[in-house]
Amino acid sequence: MLTMLDRVSKNYDKLKVVEDLTLTLEEGKIHCIVGPSGCGKSTILNLLANVIEPDCGTVNTKGEKVGYIFQEDRLLPWETVFENIAIVRKNKDTRAIQNIIKNVGLQGFENCYPEELSGGMKQRCSIARGFYYEASILLMDEPFKSLDHDLRISMIKYLLKLWEQTKNTIIFVTHNIDEALLLGHQVMVLSKGPTRPIKQYNINTHHNERDLTDTSLNHMRNEIINLISKINREDVVNEKII
Repeated sequence: MLTMLDRVSKNYDKLKVVEDLTLTLEEGKIHCIVGPSGCGKSTILNLLANVIEPDCGTVNTKGEKVGYIFQEDRLLPWETVFENIAIVRKNKDTRAIQNIIKNVGLQGFENCYPEELSGGMKQRCSIARGFYYEASILLMDEPFKSLDHDLRISMIKYLLKLWEQTKNTIIFVTHNIDEALLLGHQVMVLSKGPTRPIKQYNINTHHNERDLTDTSLNHMRNEIINLISKINREDVVNEKII
C-alpha cells in the first residue's frame, strides 16, 4: 500500500477543493475515481503529478516516475506515430516501441502523422506513449471521454492488454461508471468539494470475466449511480461511509 496523499488540502482563492485528504492505494492495481462534476478529481491528479503544490499536507509521489494521459491526445502534429511515442524517453528502444504499437493495434501506421489518424487511433497512440514512458504511477484523466461506446470498449481492451504486461499503478478518473467497473480493481466515489472519499468498491473478478449484465456488477453499478445522484442532491454531505 502506498499513501500518495497525506492530509492534503488545496484551495483556489476562497474555494476549498481538497481538504485534509489522505489517499492510500494498493500498488500495481487499477484505481478508478468517479464523482460529481467539479468535485476535484482533476485537482487530485494534478497534485499526484506534482503539477500543482498542496496548500498543506504531503504528496508522496515525488520519488516516483509519474506518467499522465489527458482527455486530449496531445500528439505533436509534426511527428509520426513512432516518433510521438519515442519522444518520452531519452534512449529510443525501437523493439519496445514496435511491440507497444502492435499491442494497441497501430501496426502499419508507424510513419503516419496525427492528421492521418482517426480519433480512436490518436488516443491509442497517446496511451501507447504513456505506457512506453514506463511510469510506476500512470494518471489518466477521462482519456475516453470523446469516444463512442464501441470505441470505448475497444480502448479498454487495449489498455488492459498493456497493463497486464507492466502491472503499474493506474489512477483513472472517469464519469463513465461502466468504464470504471470494467477497468478498476477498486472504484472510489468522491463527494462534492471539498472532496473526500464517500465509498469504495473492490472488484475481485478477473477483467476477462467481467460482464456488466452480471448480477453483482449490475447491482454495484446501480448503487454507484444512486449514490452520485444523492451526492448531487446534497443528501450525502457529512456522512462518512469509509
